[in-house]
Amino acid sequence: MSGVSAGFATELQSLGAGPGERVALLCGNSIEIAAAMFGIHAAGTQAVPVNPTYTARELRHILADAAPLAVVYGEDIRDVVEPLLKELNIKHGIRIGDDGRRRLDTWKDDQTIRLPEPLPGPDNLATLQYTGGTTGLPKGVNTTHRQMSVNISQLEVPVPTTMDDEIILCVMPLFHVFAVSVCLHLALYCRGSLILLTRYRPDLVIEAIEREKATFLPFVPTIFNGLLAYQDLDKADFSSVRRGLSGSAPLPEKTLRQWQDLYNLLIFEGYGQSEAGPVIFLNCADRAIVPGSVGPPLPLTEIKIVDVATGDKILATGEQGEICLRGPQIMLGYRNRPEETAAALRQGWLFTGDIGELDEFLYTHPDVIEAKLLLPRLYSGMAAA
Repeated sequence: MSGVSAGFATELQSLGAGPGERVALLCGNSIEIAAAMFGIHAAGTQAVPVNPTYTARELRHILADAAPLAVVYGEDIRDVVEPLLKELNIKHGIRIGDDGRRRLDTWKDDQTIRLPEPLPGPDNLATLQYTGGTTGLPKGVNTTHRQMSVNISQLEVPVPTTMDDEIILCVMPLFHVFAVSVCLHLALYCRGSLILLTRYRPDLVIEAIEREKATFLPFVPTIFNGLLAYQDLDKADFSSVRRGLSGSAPLPEKTLRQWQDLYNLLIFEGYGQSEAGPVIFLNCADRAIVPGSVGPPLPLTEIKIVDVATGDKILATGEQGEICLRGPQIMLGYRNRPEETAAALRQGWLFTGDIGELDEFLYTHPDVIEAKLLLPRLYSGMAAA
């Protein structure tokens, strides 16, 4: 992976990539997207992961706003992407696919190729993540290498990993920040293994768990529910799995209890946003898990609940209001959106737009209707964020 990423970074730099430039990734789960993402970062360039199933209209807005130097895309969407490259005057298109034109995972691992120097610093831009498409045109969230790495360290406190011994199953799409954080980056952090599935199907998930002896399952509630409904679940072997993590929507208490009772699987429930790491709250391994709660804030994260009308009054325990956050994982702001950045970031606080309350144990309960979803559609029945 290091050699392939270094080779890709070197090529990107030959195209003019560096600080201040962006490279868009329109790929599903594959070794290509992982290698390309690390290569983009190594080149000092900002990665722009985008859902490859978007329509031409949706892609046009994002690519026009991001203005990338290059777009990495799959053979299967060339008919959608290539006209947009010409229309938007994007200089470089890098196509990958099964036709043999470009396969990042078969690039020669040339030991003479080294990562470019100097590597990007902590405060260099790392990712431009588009979000908020349900409330208007998607906005690009600017995050740095420091913000991303801090969030992984924060996550280690409530859900510590075992160095050199974690096998993480990634079903969620790597064009979304949640999967990048709790799957790709976490596997790298703990020197673990990452199993990539290109799509969700119960039999494929169970087969991968059994074959690879997966230890960590970061899923959305729809997958935890879907697996419980699978007809052959009683034949599955989950003995290798140590923990699960659920995000994007509330996890039903019944689902939580079923996994605990049937497979002794402890599922940690969390909440977050692309603007904040993305992980903000998470149930802790050393505390009793409160069903329906997403737990306390991660370390170094301050929280306050304020009235929706003015945003000035801090509310008492048990009162519902807007969730506000302050911490080292908070975004720099939205690309090309100074007014919306000013509205979201006020006096050092991120106003999330989500509704929640604190209970007497300082657990946080995002309102089911108001809370934003973290993840895009995985299969029928899940709404896009």
